[in-house]
Amino acid sequence: MDRLNHVYLEIHTADILSCNICSFKYCRGACPVYDIVRSEGIAPSGFNHYALGILKGMIHYTPSAAEQIYKCTTCGACRTDGCVAPGFGDPIDTPRIVEAMRAEIVEQGMAPQHVRALAQRILETGNPYGEPPEARGAWLSTSLPSEKQVDILYFMGCAAGYKYPAPAQAALRLLETAGVSVTILGNREPCCGLTLFSIGERKKAAELARRNVEALQVTGVHEVIFSDAGCYRAFKKVYPEELKVSVPFKVYHITEYLERLVLEDRLTFKKKVEKKVTYHDPCNLSIQSGVYNAPRNLLGKIPGLKYIEMKKTRDKTRSVGVGGGFEFIFPEMAKELALKRIEEAKATEAEILVSACPAVEAHLIATTLRPTGLLIQDITELLVEAL
Repeated sequence: MDRLNHVYLEIHTADILSCNICSFKYCRGACPVYDIVRSEGIAPSGFNHYALGILKGMIHYTPSAAEQIYKCTTCGACRTDGCVAPGFGDPIDTPRIVEAMRAEIVEQGMAPQHVRALAQRILETGNPYGEPPEARGAWLSTSLPSEKQVDILYFMGCAAGYKYPAPAQAALRLLETAGVSVTILGNREPCCGLTLFSIGERKKAAELARRNVEALQVTGVHEVIFSDAGCYRAFKKVYPEELKVSVPFKVYHITEYLERLVLEDRLTFKKKVEKKVTYHDPCNLSIQSGVYNAPRNLLGKIPGLKYIEMKKTRDKTRSVGVGGGFEFIFPEMAKELALKRIEEAKATEAEILVSACPAVEAHLIATTLRPTGLLIQDITELLVEAL
């Protein structure tokens, strides 16, 4: 692939040049992976130095370089908490540049073996965990209206479908309490494909996105509710903006939808929950999708709850190691990121670390097999306690 064929990377040329003339390098302090590895090549600025070399034809993709380019969770903290972009307007979106390089690496056949294996697993089983498709949502009650024709679909996602069902179960309980009927696809639900996109399998992700939209259209729904922040981002942002796949229905994260129900007086919380809680902003929900207030507004509706913010929250949140396929490609480093975030939560003296994404919570729980003195829950679980 010569310089003229860098179709994914060239659209980011202005950002790449801007980063390369910056001498501040504040992005390094915001990068959770750099905080572990302390390697200039894995800092956000390092990725952009490499990207410039690729664009100028000075260097080429190699297997060893490709391995390093996957050491990014694509969380976006470098953009929202570390980039000054002197004189060039908006902060530099390094995650998009990393994803562009990964797309070119895949098309050149340079992807590391464990990345290729992850892609194959998703394509063969319909989930990144490699679980059998028929086992998705095995926890669902047969009494739930999975075939009922209604206007709203609840999309549970792979993590809730296989690893941590409690958030989906709680979400369904809350929707039922508010009188909202939903369709559920159960084991027919597809993988959203965000991980495929993030690791560079852009063409396969686009094919999957088109099939997913068509599959949901067939149900006749007008609104789709997601608990998983990654699935929400896929349909809300990645499909239409990155893969050019139109999404013809309204897309909500569960916290947005529940906040609407509260404002319409269809859902109220009366029971006191006298606990100290801190909230982790999932990167795919916050930095990548702009949802910050809905979860906090819901927590504010719980009687007796004492809410404490961590130091790094909202657009300064820190990755727990889930995004960008990171937890599957570099599981040990992903655990380190999770443990760092747990320590930050413990520093608030909270009893519960609450988040709003089953994939995040499943990873945090799997990481903390030994007691930490901190309960990890989804916000929907806490809301059910307050009904």
